[in-house]
Amino acid sequence: MFNLSEKTKRRFRFGTNAVVLMIVVIVVAVLVNLVLEQLPMTVDLTSEELYSVTDKTYEILDDLDKEVEVYALFDQAKGETDSNLASIMKYLDIYDGHAKVTVKYVDIDKNPTFLRNTVGETRAADFKAGDYLVKCGNNVRQIPQANMYVVDKESGYLIGYDAEACLTGAIVYVTSDEIPVVYVSTGSGEAAMEDYSTLMANIRNNNFDVATINLNQAEIPEDCAAVLFLSPSEDISTSVLSKLKSWFQSDYAGNVVCLMDYNKTGVELPNFNELFQLFSLKLNNDVVSETSDMCMPGYPQRLAGYIVSADDSPNANLSKDLGMFIDSRSIEVLKTTNSYSSSVALAKTTELATSTDIDTGATSTGEKVLMASGQYQAGLDVSKLYLSGSSLSLRDDYISTMGSGMDGGTLIRALNWMHNNTNEGDLIPEKKQGQNYIMTTDSSANTMGIIAAIIIPVVIMSIGFVIWLKRRHL
Repeated sequence: MFNLSEKTKRRFRFGTNAVVLMIVVIVVAVLVNLVLEQLPMTVDLTSEELYSVTDKTYEILDDLDKEVEVYALFDQAKGETDSNLASIMKYLDIYDGHAKVTVKYVDIDKNPTFLRNTVGETRAADFKAGDYLVKCGNNVRQIPQANMYVVDKESGYLIGYDAEACLTGAIVYVTSDEIPVVYVSTGSGEAAMEDYSTLMANIRNNNFDVATINLNQAEIPEDCAAVLFLSPSEDISTSVLSKLKSWFQSDYAGNVVCLMDYNKTGVELPNFNELFQLFSLKLNNDVVSETSDMCMPGYPQRLAGYIVSADDSPNANLSKDLGMFIDSRSIEVLKTTNSYSSSVALAKTTELATSTDIDTGATSTGEKVLMASGQYQAGLDVSKLYLSGSSLSLRDDYISTMGSGMDGGTLIRALNWMHNNTNEGDLIPEKKQGQNYIMTTDSSANTMGIIAAIIIPVVIMSIGFVIWLKRRHL
C-alpha cells in the first residue's frame, strides 16, 4: 500500500473529480447533439430571417390537396458540404416538412435516365445538374440553380436568396388546373425580353407562363391571360387595334398591360391612345421630372411616385407608399359618364412635378399620374388595362444598379387582378443579407472552422495546463 500524505490525497481527489466532471460534460454534450440532430427542428437566427418563409407560403402549403415532388438535381451529401447549396437545402427542409410535399435529391450524373423518365426526352435536355424540378402529376416546373440566389451584378457576390419565391411559385404553378399565359408583343418595336429577365421570372413564379406573339401575324390565343406591350417604340397597327377591340367584345375578357417609355423623337401613338381611351385613359407625349426632394440627386427624371391604393384595382388594400419611375410619361385619367368604362390612378407625383412636352418643349407643373388602371365592358365580361408611363425601373440593369423595389410587384398584382387569382399577386420578396457581412470562400470557411473547433480549444487547454503546473505545489 502506498502511504500518501493528506496533501497528495487531496490533490488526487480534486484531480479525479475534475477528470470525472470533464468526462461527464463531454458525454452529455455528445448525447445532446445526437438527440438534437434527430429532431426536425431548425432556428433561423439571422436578423433578416434569411432561412425562413413567409406566412403566404405556409398558407399555400397548408391548402395543398395534391401531392408535389421537389427534386434537387445534385447529390445530397455533396450539397451539405457546399455553403451555397446547403443554404438552399434549409429552405427545402421547410417544404419537406409539409405532408403534401416530398423533397428528393437526385445526382443526374450517376442517374442519367432520371430526367428522361420524369419529364421526357425533349424537356430533359433543358435541365442541368444543380437545377430544381417541381412536379405534380404531368405538370413540371424547372427552377434553374441561379434563380435561387440574389447576386450583385457588379461585384458578382451572393447577397441573398430568392428560393422561397421560386419554390412557392413553382408549387402553385404545377398544382393549378389551368396555366394562364402572358403573351409579350413583338410587333411594335418592343424592348427585348432578355433585358427584363427579373420581371419575367417574377411573372412565371406567380403562376403564369410567358410566351411571345406578333399580333400583326397571329390571332390572340384562347389561353391568353393578357397581352404585354414592353416599351414599344412604334405605334400598333390598325389591324392590331381591331384585333384587340374584337377580343374585348368576345365571350371572355381581354386584358392588356402596357409598359411605356417616353420617346425622344416625339413619335406619336394615336392607335395606342385610341385603345387607352376605351378604358378612360390617355398617354401623354411628354417626360416627367420632380423636385430634388423626390428624385435621385442630379437626376430629376428618376423620381419617386406615391403609390395610390384604390378599390377594384391592382392596388386595392395596398400599404406600400412609394415606387421608382425613370423617364416616365404622364397619364391622364379621363372623366366619363358612361357605365361601361372607368379608370383610376395607381401612382402620382407631388404637385411640384413638371412635365415637358416632347414636340413643343412646353412645360406644365402640377400633380402627374404615372401609373393607372382601367376597365371596359364591351362583351359579356370586363376587360382590364394596366398602364405605366415607364418600364425602366423593371429593367435588369436598373434593378441591379439602383436596387429598385419595383421589380414586378405592381405588375404581378395587376395580372392577378385581371385574371381574378385568389392570391391577389402577393409577390414573395427576395431575402437579402444585411450590409455588414463577410465574403469568404469555401476553403477559408473550412480554415475558420478548424480554428474554431480545434485550435482555439487546444490553446485554451494549453493555458489551463500551464496554470495548473504553476499552481500544483500550492
